[in-house]
Amino acid sequence: MNKKIGFCISVYDKFEEARILIELIQSYSFVNEIILLRNDNVNQEEFEKYEIQSLCDRVVENSKYRYLSGNKTSNEVSITARIWEAQRTGMLIAAQKNDIVIHTHADGWLLTENFLFEVCKKFEKHNLDFGFRGPGLSYRNNKGELLGKLDDHFYIVASSKIKKSIFLQKEVFELPIDCLNIHGILAFWLTAEFEVSKTWHYDDFTEVLNWMGQKIIVENEIPMLRPLHYTEKQGILHINRRDFINERLAKELQAYYLRTNSTIRPGSYTESFVSKYYRDVELIKKDILSQIGLKLSFIKALGINAELHHNNPLIINNYFIMALKTPWKIIKLNLFKILYPRKKFFNKNSSYPLNFSERMAIFREQIIE
Repeated sequence: MNKKIGFCISVYDKFEEARILIELIQSYSFVNEIILLRNDNVNQEEFEKYEIQSLCDRVVENSKYRYLSGNKTSNEVSITARIWEAQRTGMLIAAQKNDIVIHTHADGWLLTENFLFEVCKKFEKHNLDFGFRGPGLSYRNNKGELLGKLDDHFYIVASSKIKKSIFLQKEVFELPIDCLNIHGILAFWLTAEFEVSKTWHYDDFTEVLNWMGQKIIVENEIPMLRPLHYTEKQGILHINRRDFINERLAKELQAYYLRTNSTIRPGSYTESFVSKYYRDVELIKKDILSQIGLKLSFIKALGINAELHHNNPLIINNYFIMALKTPWKIIKLNLFKILYPRKKFFNKNSSYPLNFSERMAIFREQIIE
């Protein structure tokens, strides 16, 4: 089981988080190469401050597509183009020196190397080509995820498939990115070039936990992963600091998970980060609830059931802003929930959380004589 793993990390401007992630994974077994993907070269001084380049094997600069603001469709297309261009470029490079390529973002951390042992074992024993997490191919959403939804944190691809991929050779604008986001593109790629029997859907998000330690999935809705989700089995943590009203509280949560769930001796920067920000988790939770308290009371008065989303700071803040700027949208939202209480995220072809293979087995049994 001598698999070599190449890590591709999309960094954006999350340099401190990239530094911590690199210190985590560079000591893990099987990790042969770390490639940092930059979407542009802004904040160069900040980038150099964290001395990331010296810890990586390669930094790939990608400034081919600029970010567009204003028109919503153009904005979404520019975001998808930049994300996918960075990822496909990184995978094509990483495939040259490694057996397996894993992609994640700088704020998506792997706290234990046990998952990498499992990856190598699974890929070798079952001759797998692709591993992924997320709702998967049984999920359908007309807004960007027409063929399914695969998370772009910690998807895993055999280098042999990357090298032969026609899909990865396509320019971004040869894909229908006006109706696909990055999660939809990954589902498109999987269905176009991989046999589902040689893929591994290792996490369907039904067991992920939020910042309060509660399961995120609610009835038949897809889980709201932001601002924080943690999967204990794989040791995967994702925290989007900006989704919290107070970023220091997000850093304190990161420090808490690093101290209590990481299985390796921390690197020098990680150790100083934990020392600076670690605090009792119950006190952190109390402060977050206090931060969102007034906004929570306000949106409850408007008829929005915030408990449905486990007091999510991001959702509460968004609802609060919506109520102040466009109150008619709140009325529309409440009416929609009354009229379509179980169809918020789905089109009629969705069967999530039923697994795709299980779904196809039902059809096979009905169709094959």
